[in-house]
Amino acid sequence: MFINTNAKSTVVVALLLAAVGGTAGLAIAGSSKGPLRCELRVTKSGGNITLEALAFSDKSIEGTYRLMVDRSGQGGNSVIQQGGPFNVDAAKASSLGLVSLGTGSSYDARLEVKGGGTSVKCTETVGAGV
Repeated sequence: MFINTNAKSTVVVALLLAAVGGTAGLAIAGSSKGPLRCELRVTKSGGNITLEALAFSDKSIEGTYRLMVDRSGQGGNSVIQQGGPFNVDAAKASSLGLVSLGTGSSYDARLEVKGGGTSVKCTETVGAGV
């Protein structure tokens, strides 16, 4: 499934992290250098898992993004894909999309952001303890 989203769309995925012993957790994977940067922010709230895809830039920029989340667990496998255009203002975060996931499965998330002649990628893997 490919979903086009506008520049104001949000990607949020809440993740229950077993390593945190069932308490609210936060994990961040991102590219921290360069004029264009990306981040996958994973949070857990209650029994929900949220993944948020973010883009940052040193200057105002337009571009495109693609978010892919592969899920595997007892109930089988699934793939979530989102993508589309975005705008980010200088020195501000732009939330690109939101994915809500259940617990008890493994997730492999990949974010690719392109803009201003630059391409960056972020990945995040969460194990079956979520």
